[in-house]
Amino acid sequence: MQNLRSWTSTYALDRRARMSDLSRLWGVTPRALRFYEECGLIDADRDRRNRRLYDRKAVDRLEMIVELRKAGVGLSDIREVLSAEGDAAEALRVALGKLEARREELHSALGAVDHVAERLGSVKAVAA
Repeated sequence: MQNLRSWTSTYALDRRARMSDLSRLWGVTPRALRFYEECGLIDADRDRRNRRLYDRKAVDRLEMIVELRKAGVGLSDIREVLSAEGDAAEALRVALGKLEARREELHSALGAVDHVAERLGSVKAVAA
């Protein structure tokens, strides 16, 4: 991912990112980051000023969250993917399964749209 490469080249692996860093890097709002933290999807430490600091693990988890959300995967499914992160092969299997299920949902919805459009086209032809 281009964003992940930007993170790697910009920050040392032992440096923690601030909320503003991740907001810029991933295009998510600070509120979304706090929400993901409240849901237990990412963890943040605090500095002396009580600002959130995110380690490499949180950044990697956020990357997965952002990418899966872009694909329309829900947070409960994302939680399931992230819970398998200790086993990379299992996490990949779960993520691909969730994406395939999402693809099937979209395919079904597209079929419904096509059906309605066809029916409306028939009504339009009769009305003309």
